[in-house]
Amino acid sequence: MKKSGFLFLATAMLFMIPDRAKGQCSELVWADEFNTEGLPDSTRWSYDIGGGGWGNNELQYYTDRRLKNARVENGKLIIDAHNESYLGSTYTSARLVSKLKGDWLYGTVEVRAKLPVGLGTWAAIWMLPTDWEYGSWPSSGEIDIMEYVGYDTNKVYGTIHTEAFNHSLGTQKGSSVTLTDAADTFHVYKTSWTPEAIELYVDDTKYYTFNNLHTGYTTWPFDKRFHLVLNLAVGGSWGGSQGVDPTAFPARMEIDYARVYQSSDKLTIHGPPKAFPLQEDLHFFLYHDQEASYSWSLKGDGEITSPADSSEVYVRWGCSSDTLLCHVSTSCGEYDLAYPVGIDDYIIYGPVFVGSFQDNVLLRTPLLFGSSFTWTVPSGVTITNGQGNDSLTVTWGESSGSVLLSIENTCGTYNISRKLRLYGQYAYPDPDVPHPIPGIINATAFDYGGEGVAYHDAETANQGSGPRGDEGVDTEYNDNGTTNVGWISDGEWLEYTIRVSRDDYYQAGFRIASNNATRGPLRIIINGEERIPDIDIPFTGSWSTFTTLIANDIPFYTTDTIMRLYAVTGGFNIGNIIIDTTIPDAVKEIRPEKITVYPNPVNNTVYIKNDGRIQKIVLCDMAGKTLQVEDHLCKQPEDIALDLQNYRPGLYFLRIIKADYETEIVKIVHW
Repeated sequence: MKKSGFLFLATAMLFMIPDRAKGQCSELVWADEFNTEGLPDSTRWSYDIGGGGWGNNELQYYTDRRLKNARVENGKLIIDAHNESYLGSTYTSARLVSKLKGDWLYGTVEVRAKLPVGLGTWAAIWMLPTDWEYGSWPSSGEIDIMEYVGYDTNKVYGTIHTEAFNHSLGTQKGSSVTLTDAADTFHVYKTSWTPEAIELYVDDTKYYTFNNLHTGYTTWPFDKRFHLVLNLAVGGSWGGSQGVDPTAFPARMEIDYARVYQSSDKLTIHGPPKAFPLQEDLHFFLYHDQEASYSWSLKGDGEITSPADSSEVYVRWGCSSDTLLCHVSTSCGEYDLAYPVGIDDYIIYGPVFVGSFQDNVLLRTPLLFGSSFTWTVPSGVTITNGQGNDSLTVTWGESSGSVLLSIENTCGTYNISRKLRLYGQYAYPDPDVPHPIPGIINATAFDYGGEGVAYHDAETANQGSGPRGDEGVDTEYNDNGTTNVGWISDGEWLEYTIRVSRDDYYQAGFRIASNNATRGPLRIIINGEERIPDIDIPFTGSWSTFTTLIANDIPFYTTDTIMRLYAVTGGFNIGNIIIDTTIPDAVKEIRPEKITVYPNPVNNTVYIKNDGRIQKIVLCDMAGKTLQVEDHLCKQPEDIALDLQNYRPGLYFLRIIKADYETEIVKIVHW
């Protein structure tokens, strides 16, 4: 496939368990056994969300936290694809990712799964780079542990993609294995990944090895961390190449477990890195090994409140920093673990914003042992319940203000506060701290305030898997792991509260990506004024190929408070915004509009426009087979027409070779 509570780690020595691929000892560093009913575990999984084909002409909309599409029941993760109209798509499904909650460099990844039945289904267990350090797909790599399409029910496929080896060039590396009961029986799909090779297995039977050629990242980008992806697509250039049977839905993919093993220096105790004095019910754990025995203890004055011989414990913390210890004995040996935990300042949990005279406003502290609580509220705020307790309910007044709390216990006396503000527009993430100019603003740091106040987005849901998922703005991690706003459509806008240090003319560098023939321009509005002409958006080659676009001579004044980014026309993504009187040359990455392919999707004729000369254009199908070659040796820049009417609908690739032998790959959809 292709598109585009944390687990806190501490250095520790840990036990090892047998590696199922090699018969050596290794450790279970991450796992989900899917033993808790309901939504998938949010400490292990996030969602990729949205429709639009996902770069593969797929038909489904991937939903977020929707039990109908992804849930845990009877010890299995269920991913169901449904035939239903949903936000412009004709099918729904789910795509779970472990990104930033499970990321690894080398190891063995195992997923035990039963695959779906039905023409048009496309199930996948695969891995993507977390940080995209070598650039957008395919430069940073992809590991397809298992792919299974509904029209080819006797085979599962495993494939490796890199810049040099990928299906758009017809050079992809991989293999398949015959498996006649994949939809009836659970099988273990696995990869063993070392610095020298990536091996693919089904039920411990190896069927493919991809070796490190030691020729650089173009053939081996697999020296960076990757994360796991589980999804069930509908249709697409491969899954739907022989049609989609709407009566085959709902279709189901079941996963029994997902496990990751690494060498003994990688595994650690998991839990919070800090604790509050006398905090109750702190949870620490090791990924469970049936053959191991455990003995937990604390160095300091806290107390373990659950059995100390399990793979997990609950702790009542003491007054100061401490170290949690665990002695582990396995068939591989005995290990002593040490996990230091710092002490944190007390905090009041509650809303950031409230309405005038709002009822039932809840404020609370962490669960604390043996403590007394004295609350003080601003004038005009009424306490309705909880004085003397660790939680308080109030009816708010008609202005912003701070709630005070005094906590007393054997560790001491602590005075803390929390400010609540009436609903309105405020800077993000700290309402009291505007974005400084000069400075850097990430596009996802738009103001608090919501739809119509701090932003306008055409859809109510966040279409991406990036931060601020409760807002309507579509966010993702597509600029080499850095957050950006995506899916920008006509008329959408974002606002940022700013503070300008001095009157001056500034430069602005906008991180922009576009794979759209129709895109931009971008309009900058400061305190309601359009101070520079609209900024044209270049074609960058893909949604994840970002370049820095420079706008010059923007007047900013110390009286300025609001900057709005307005998409006159959408069709682009935006990440960091650098504003300074002089932007360093290192970030001036303006690239000319190299190649434009339009329209895309295309019906009969596609046009290729280039600002230089083109040697050759090669049309390939998804498997990399050459279908047509057009020689335009040193042709002067002009639109080149390519007739596709004799080809069936589907996904194709153009290999465009320029006069300097630089090659660009452009994906096109023919309908």
